[in-house]
Amino acid sequence: MFVVSNNCRLSNSPQSGLFFIEVEFKTVDIRAIDFERYDLLVPERFNEMVAKRRCEYLAGRIAAKKAIEQLGPAGQITQGDKGCPIWPQGLVGSISHIDGRAVACTASTVNFSALGIDMEFILNDSSARQLSSHFLNKSELTGFDLLPFNQFVTLIFSAKESIYKALFPSIGRFFGFDAVSLITLDYGCATFELQQTLSDHWLKGDKVNVKYTFNNKQIYTLVSIQTEV
Repeated sequence: MFVVSNNCRLSNSPQSGLFFIEVEFKTVDIRAIDFERYDLLVPERFNEMVAKRRCEYLAGRIAAKKAIEQLGPAGQITQGDKGCPIWPQGLVGSISHIDGRAVACTASTVNFSALGIDMEFILNDSSARQLSSHFLNKSELTGFDLLPFNQFVTLIFSAKESIYKALFPSIGRFFGFDAVSLITLDYGCATFELQQTLSDHWLKGDKVNVKYTFNNKQIYTLVSIQTEV
């Protein structure tokens, strides 16, 4: 039902300080006892979740728990009042899922102050053209030809999701796709610039680097903010 792998497409090594786990799963009828089998907390709104959401949630938490175990004894991940995971003290992390697959990353706060990971299926050409105006601005729609258009649009969407996940815990409020804009694109790395001040720490003009990698059907994006010394 849940197949755990540490062969994530993103770098996974003690030298990087980042640890990744992927979990493959099928949508089945999940019960509260299934969370207990994995020594995980049952979500507060479990009874309100449809079968697909229950599987996604459990798979993501399994991936997160296994990622944490690579750093030492695993603590429990709780859930904040706005739905985002609260990681054990001394750790940061992020979780993403798509149909049939979940991925989690974690690291010590000694090395990283924030993480944001996202995984998406690559849009086909038709969907990319229909959806591009919803999360790309005019400057992002022109001047970048490093990737096929459908991969480029998927990258921008996924990268902005990763940026949101990384920055939200410290900002504590919603911000939209227009808050950041792509300024440079290289193979494996995209740099975005904040278009507005989001907090005392995240100011207009600040840069955020997003690592990315593709496989045949998916893209992974990662934001890793190193801890300031």
